[in-house]
Amino acid sequence: MTILITRPDPEGSELCSALNHQGISAIHQPLLSRAAGEHFNQITKQLVNLTTNDIVIAVSQHAVSYTEQAFQQHQLSWPTTINYFAVGQKSAQHLEQVTQQSVHCPKVYDSEHLLALPALQHDQIAGKRVIILRGNGGRELIYTTLNERQADVTYAEVYQRKWLKLNAKELLQSWTNQQVNCIVVTSAEQLSFMTDLFSQHHQQQWLFHCTLLVPSHRVVLHAQQLGYHHITNVGSATNSAMLTMLSNQQ
Repeated sequence: MTILITRPDPEGSELCSALNHQGISAIHQPLLSRAAGEHFNQITKQLVNLTTNDIVIAVSQHAVSYTEQAFQQHQLSWPTTINYFAVGQKSAQHLEQVTQQSVHCPKVYDSEHLLALPALQHDQIAGKRVIILRGNGGRELIYTTLNERQADVTYAEVYQRKWLKLNAKELLQSWTNQQVNCIVVTSAEQLSFMTDLFSQHHQQQWLFHCTLLVPSHRVVLHAQQLGYHHITNVGSATNSAMLTMLSNQQ
């Protein structure tokens, strides 16, 4: 039996290699690639113009990486008088590394728990400027909620996801030949794309009977709505968490 890793590079290839190194059969087929986004060239100016106690929120480690690339290109340093937040552990660790500042992060790595932090309540955030570092698309919850709490919120799309052009018939033939029975998908958007790609009934029936590994309860609910039957919530999108779960299942 074989595990299919759908997350993009470099994480996808790294997870696949780690599994193969442990003697676990795994193949890698990303569903998307990444590139600099619409606001990549403006992000340093946006952040440098923030004033004391304004806020930057990173929704992914890729948002941090692309913003750091922009700062390096302009030979500038991240501001030191603003407050930094991140949704997930990896994002927070990366943000701390590049900013050399402390980063607020919830104990449960999702938008809902981020928004529950005391520092982001109405009495703390009203009137402050907030820049959300992200890719193109994604959830609107953070933006909408902080707007309702009377913060001045702006998106900075520092990178963009580009869906790959894939042949569903050829992929399904390859995956069945390699006896794929477990699929790692790390976002609801990727899961929707994969499900839509395999639009024919017999293709979706094969997908729905694979074991699906996802990073959060939110993606579990989305998978159930789409029609998947065997879903495991890893509780994290990190490669280390995925590797531990997959190793224990063997």
